[in-house]
Amino acid sequence: MHVEAKNLKTVHKHILPISGMTCASCVNRLETALDKVPWVKNVNINLASQKATIETDEKNVPIAELVNVVEGMGYHVPAKETVIQIGGMTCASCVRRIEQALLKLDGVISANVNLATEKGVVKYIPEMVSLQQLKQAIKDAGYEVRESAMEAQPTDAVEESDRAQDELKPMRQRLIVAGVLSALVMLGSMHMFIPPLMMLSKQLGQFYYVALLILATPVQFWAGWQFYRGAYLTAKHGTTDMNTLVAVGTSAAYLYSVAVTFFPGFFKAQGIMPEPYFDTAAVIITLILFGRYLEASAKSRAS
Repeated sequence: MHVEAKNLKTVHKHILPISGMTCASCVNRLETALDKVPWVKNVNINLASQKATIETDEKNVPIAELVNVVEGMGYHVPAKETVIQIGGMTCASCVRRIEQALLKLDGVISANVNLATEKGVVKYIPEMVSLQQLKQAIKDAGYEVRESAMEAQPTDAVEESDRAQDELKPMRQRLIVAGVLSALVMLGSMHMFIPPLMMLSKQLGQFYYVALLILATPVQFWAGWQFYRGAYLTAKHGTTDMNTLVAVGTSAAYLYSVAVTFFPGFFKAQGIMPEPYFDTAAVIITLILFGRYLEASAKSRAS
């Protein structure tokens, strides 16, 4: 049975594998049922290949709805479920963005991402989309696909724990360096309340702020590089997240402080006291790094 196309618009074809059909009657029943789906324009099922060619106006369609129709008729769509380890998520919007990216792939039935465990459970049709395509969609959305414990096949729990500790090491290093430098910057910014530093600032003049700039720069661009990277990747997709907020907020404080350091006369002419805010940018980055380190450490112990 061939159901005529309902309109002459450009259509997109979706090849859906179906098992359990045994005769022409099965084909007729399924074609009739699938054709009742509002956004389906044309259905053609081949009994020999056990595949249904479904045409629609839209490229991205809810495959789950087609699967429900097929299985509701007593047939089966061969599907597989996989768990993907995902890195780089910081908030609920990251979860939503990844799920949407996966569901746009033709052949993905469902996608559920858990922020706490950093895992995504994806149910998909292997004949329509591959595991590699799933991973690439996550990468294209601006996130990291990590090798899961199942794929790595560690010999014991100790090996898995070592892997988690290896991931924590660079985070710990950045946090320690950022913490020390931020403490020095914050202490230096309080020179008005510390007599020795007040005398030093008067002796050095504007070079005192240059010293604070030198201390704050590694925190801003080395320790805080992950925020810039995350903001860039989300900006490529026309969206924003927590990384964008941190990068924009701390950059504003840092760049204003740089301007105050090298062009104090301009601000004085405007009636503005040229006071830098290097401590603000550095402390914000350090505190957020500390929070992420605690979160990653807790996840490591739980795993």
